[in-house]
Amino acid sequence: RVITPTTPLDEAAKCALVSMDSTLKSNLSVGLPLDLVVYEADRFQTDKVVCIDEDNPYFKMMHNSWGAKLREVFDSIEDPMWNGEKTSVPLMLQAARSRPLKKITTPDEKLI
Repeated sequence: RVITPTTPLDEAAKCALVSMDSTLKSNLSVGLPLDLVVYEADRFQTDKVVCIDEDNPYFKMMHNSWGAKLREVFDSIEDPMWNGEKTSVPLMLQAARSRPLKKITTPDEKLI
């Protein structure tokens, strides 16, 4: 959602770090340290090599900032309305192409 062919390399590296931070939160099998290597186009060597551990000041700042801003944006999104409350963005609509799955009510019933 963020990266385009014209995204500057530093911004792309920041995006990769945000992605890794999210992966660290959602997948217990992934952990620090992280190795980050950034190569510029048509160059086969780089001095942009870093091992990021829990004491890395940039990663700590990015982790805290991303978490706080993500929470702000999440809190600004309206909750789904389930019981017919007034809203300009209803969730419970008749879908034009598909019907919701049938609720299973007995052990003998199947989804398909």
